[in-house]
Order: sequence, then structure tokens, then C-alpha cells
Amino acid sequence: MGSFWYGNIFSYWHINTICHNLGEEKSLALPFFHSFTGCDTTSSFFRRGKKSAWETWNCFPDVTTAFLTIALNPFAHVDLASPIFSLLQRFTVLLYSKSSDIELLDEARMDLFCRDNKTMENIPPTADALLQHARRAAYQASIWAASEQTQQRRPTPESWGWAWDEWSSVCMTQPSQQSMPGTGEMWLQE
Repeated sequence: MGSFWYGNIFSYWHINTICHNLGEEKSLALPFFHSFTGCDTTSSFFRRGKKSAWETWNCFPDVTTAFLTIALNPFAHVDLASPIFSLLQRFTVLLYSKSSDIELLDEARMDLFCRDNKTMENIPPTADALLQHARRAAYQASIWAASEQTQQRRPTPESWGWAWDEWSSVCMTQPSQQSMPGTGEMWLQE
């Protein structure tokens, strides 16, 4: 049973009832969802909070497969070519544009910036930046998954979107400028 304060009101919530209402898969996927959408050790998407992310998850339930796979396989490797990462990209595209039919982040960035005149803050991250973020989120969720073990055997954070500089996050591994396809012009990626 969980307890929470809402203003001056203290209430109890039955965790088993919440899990039952969510379903087993969604309940098991929650730790990675929480880490991926921002927690105390991972960043969040700019102006995209938990409520927006939750609504996107409800509109795109296929991403549950990715959330669940990472949650149930601690320290599972995520890379640009994995089907899991494809689902995370699509989820992130939908987080920024619910009506988009684009699958890949870099294409969605260009579309939202050029067609919809969105500012840089209002377009999704690059695929490379999302990959680093997903790795940090997977690392954090994996630590939570192994929290009941007395001796955790976890890899060093360097392979998981972190760099040893007092453990700072790796934002991207690709150059920050790239030629816009078909134009030969340079465009800034953040």
C-alpha cells in the first residue's frame, strides 16, 4: 500500500489494485518508462512531461514491447539498429507530434522544423542523442531491477551514455552539424 499527500489530504493507494488496473505488462514496464521520460538521474524531454508521455504510451501501445524488454532484461544492449530502438524512436516522434506518420527521429526533426516551423526546442532529439538517453535510462532501470540483489554485477556506466568526467552524460556521439539531405546545406542538430 502506498501513501501520498495531496495538499492537506493524506491518502492511501492500494498498489495491487493499481497494478491490476494497468495490467502486468504495463506494470513491469513502468520502471523503464519512468527512467526514459525523466527521473533524478536521467534527463527529460523538453516541455514533455510524464502526462504527455503517458498519453503517448496509451496512443502507441506497441512501445510497451520496448519498455518491457529493457525492464525485464537488465543491462540489455540498445543500439541504432535494434527493433527496440525503432519503437523508442517512433514513441519519441509521437511525443512531439501525435499526428506524424514518420518513423525515424532525424526525418521527423527535419519535417517539424521545415514544414511546421517548430523551434529547435520543440523538435525531438536526434537519433544519436536519443540512443545515448535510452542507454542512460536502461542503465538506471537495470539498477532498479537488480535492487534486491545484495551483490549487483553491473557494467561500468561508460557504455551506457555516461563519460568519466565526474560521470557526466554523453549527449551525442555524432558531429553536431550534418548536411541536410538533398540540399548540400548544413543544418544544426542538437
